[in-house]
Amino acid sequence: MRALAGAYPQGLAAEVQLPAARWLASSDSGTAEVFRPVQEHLAKTPRPDFREVYTTVAGGQDVFLLRRGEVDNKQGQAQPGFLQVLWRDSQPAAPRTEPAEPPRVALARWITDPEHGAGPLAARVIVNRVWQHHFGEGLVGTPNDFGVQGEAPSHPELLEYMAGEFVRSGWKLKSLHRAILLSDVWQLSHEASAENLAQDPGNRWLWHFRPRRLEAEAIRDALLSVGGSLDLTMYGPSVLDATPRRSVYLRVKR
Repeated sequence: MRALAGAYPQGLAAEVQLPAARWLASSDSGTAEVFRPVQEHLAKTPRPDFREVYTTVAGGQDVFLLRRGEVDNKQGQAQPGFLQVLWRDSQPAAPRTEPAEPPRVALARWITDPEHGAGPLAARVIVNRVWQHHFGEGLVGTPNDFGVQGEAPSHPELLEYMAGEFVRSGWKLKSLHRAILLSDVWQLSHEASAENLAQDPGNRWLWHFRPRRLEAEAIRDALLSVGGSLDLTMYGPSVLDATPRRSVYLRVKR
């Protein structure tokens, strides 16, 4: 206390008042009693919401070729590049990148570039997967293989149109879902005629809606809705399965 008084003859500075009070409260019951309301108030202070933030290092980090994947067995520095198999037919060399642009940013920009990058292919793959989610089967039957060994699209013009609209909408999935759910093919009946069934038993020409097994989340929400207990509250953190909120808010451990 004498050292503090000597260091601050005009009174303790604001930045040392709280630490000094905590120190004195640990050995003096009177000070502890005075300081108790402050401690209780501080205990109720909401904790800050910590979030992970990733930053890039200027110039990037060196990446090396590792023999047999061993981190201590470096065979030389690897240079960033693009998948040559995805280059356009008329493209003579690798796409250009800005010198100061981080490699991951350059790759992401190239993947979504519809003019000079892999944007058209990326859009087709995304559209096909969303279509598969709604109909059980994609316009391309091999969603993991759009190469020469994969299946050809059953409706190439439709796939090209939807991929183009997806890019023009700013790569917004909501617009893509809306377009599919408002289409005539989504609203077709599931009833099958014998004539059409004989000509196209696999329904590749989308002449009727193919019945599909519902997802567990849809069944759960339907049961809660029929029972009148479905909680339609929007937004907020995830919840446990014991609550009647919509399944989209259920906590999933991955």
